[in-house]
Amino acid sequence: MKDNIITLQEVTKVYDLNGPKPFMAIDQLNLRIDAGDFICIMGPSGSGKSTLINLISTIDYPTSGEVIINGKRSTDLDEVALSHFRQTEMGYIFQEHQLIDSITLFENIIIKHPISQKKKLMEQIHHLAKILDIDQVLYHYPRECSSGQNQRASILRALLDQPKIVVADEPTGNLDSINTRQLLDQFTLINQQGTTILMVTHDPLCASYANKVYYLVDGRFQHIYNKDDLTNDEFYKLLFNAIVPDMEALL
Repeated sequence: MKDNIITLQEVTKVYDLNGPKPFMAIDQLNLRIDAGDFICIMGPSGSGKSTLINLISTIDYPTSGEVIINGKRSTDLDEVALSHFRQTEMGYIFQEHQLIDSITLFENIIIKHPISQKKKLMEQIHHLAKILDIDQVLYHYPRECSSGQNQRASILRALLDQPKIVVADEPTGNLDSINTRQLLDQFTLINQQGTTILMVTHDPLCASYANKVYYLVDGRFQHIYNKDDLTNDEFYKLLFNAIVPDMEALL
């Protein structure tokens, strides 16, 4: 049986709860994330994807229900425990690579670590750089690199502390088709090596790389799709045929 990392139980999030116009962003959601999962969250704009990611990342708290992290409720963890979880067990990849242009990729990757750890981390950085195919540009500045290379550098930064789970929020939003496929191939590789991935996307092609897709509408899961024994192409066709008509109807 897989180790459970995060569980959501009947989670609801309401903004402006006591105001004149309360807004329910998440409505009684249940979700289990286990070690080795590759899960994708899809849905139209305003469906609650960002709120859900914030709850899972412990950036925000539910109005009701429970977010359980390694067997403990997020509301029971103090700021020290939550900070430790975010820094050591979770890596976050943004849609924008969030690199500082005036320093090299290497310096961006290691920036949050103290100088005393630099030598210790060198081997790990170069190992991951080879896997992510950026070892040749590791000491270049972001402006000297492609969007795909910069995004893979942000992935390396997220992976450096060997987190149990990587949360990727629209990571291919600013990439072309070639860099998108390269990035998704890298996600597949690190997932096969044991890293759990939770990715938010609007693109059925990106979602087809996951093993399970949750389609969110108005704060609730409208559909759940399992890849099972399907190929990426077969899963993509399933998602496209099932999801695109829903998205068109909502637009």
